[in-house]
Amino acid sequence: MKDRSPLFLALRVSLIYLLVAGLWIIFSDRLLDYFITDHETNLILQTVKGWFFVLATGTLLFVERKLANEAMMKSETKFRRYLDFSIEGVLLVSGAGRIIVWNASMERITGVPCADAMGKPIDAIGIRGLSFSAISAADEAQPESGYMLELTMGGEARQIESIFFPIISGKDRLFGGIFRDITRRRMMEASLKASLREKETLLKEIHHRVKNNLQMITSLLSIQERGIKDEDSLAAFRESRNRIYSIALIHENLYRQDNLSLINIADYVRHMSSGLAGLYSKKGRTVTIRQNIPPELMFRIDTAIPFGLLLNELLTNAIKYAVPEGNTEVAVTLEETEGNVTLTVRDNGTGIPEGVDTKGGSSIGMNLIANLSKQLGGSPEFRMDNGAVFTLTFSVS
Repeated sequence: MKDRSPLFLALRVSLIYLLVAGLWIIFSDRLLDYFITDHETNLILQTVKGWFFVLATGTLLFVERKLANEAMMKSETKFRRYLDFSIEGVLLVSGAGRIIVWNASMERITGVPCADAMGKPIDAIGIRGLSFSAISAADEAQPESGYMLELTMGGEARQIESIFFPIISGKDRLFGGIFRDITRRRMMEASLKASLREKETLLKEIHHRVKNNLQMITSLLSIQERGIKDEDSLAAFRESRNRIYSIALIHENLYRQDNLSLINIADYVRHMSSGLAGLYSKKGRTVTIRQNIPPELMFRIDTAIPFGLLLNELLTNAIKYAVPEGNTEVAVTLEETEGNVTLTVRDNGTGIPEGVDTKGGSSIGMNLIANLSKQLGGSPEFRMDNGAVFTLTFSVS
């Protein structure tokens, strides 16, 4: 049902009144003429009838007006109580720029008493940033325009968030405003940000120290390697050192970036590949590790650590056994699809030697690969395709 204008409603009431009055006059006159034949008596009754109609309609209009005024006063009282108990400041300005409504919260927020504000031009209040031009800038096409006011009360700076909006009432154009003191909220936000920065600094320092400690362990292992003559023992030391190095890389990545919970896997794999290629490359033999990883792919730390250890084992095995005396090429690929990641490691070697149990068995490396794959929530798969190919699909969601 469409809203009707006050003029339309007034015209409708007037027409109904004229219709009822006309019907009353016509039918009452005919009834008097029919029952009262004496002319003088008829005139007296016509006069009484007229005064009765005037008194009746006057009484009805008085009662209707009284009821309407009472309803309006009740509505205004409820509205005023709502305004007085509202924790937000409420402002209403006329089209001429004068204040119509200034509730108790506005008095508390701005420090301007209601008695000093009501009926005054908004520009005369003396609040910097609060002007009629700013309020009237609220456009019907974009009714909510936010402003920040900087107030100083009792030597204390206050930050006030405000929203202005137009109100159309008949031919009048009013402007409303809602004000909220956000000083304490801003102070709490600043305190939380400072606390968060402090915690981030501490976490970065922890990751830095862990990385340094792990690097110290790898350095000690490197020193001890020099006195080892047995090739099998030397290989075991190097593998242990590489595993520790893969964990140290994770902590190094964490303290070098802003996000302390996610690892950029492309950077991580690049650093690991560079370290392993440099370690195993020697005169007459080169190790090339290529990667195809989305640059934006990120892993949580609880996924990155088992992934790093797994990849270290796969790359080490490929470098050691694929082409032991020739140039080794290894390709690392990561593909992300709907919260799952598929890891593929492919080498250019002769494949997995016969008798090697890819399910684990007695080999420490294969045992680690099987256990780390299980920890990531996937099932490893080895196959032959112009070299050994390892694939593993796991969830990162």
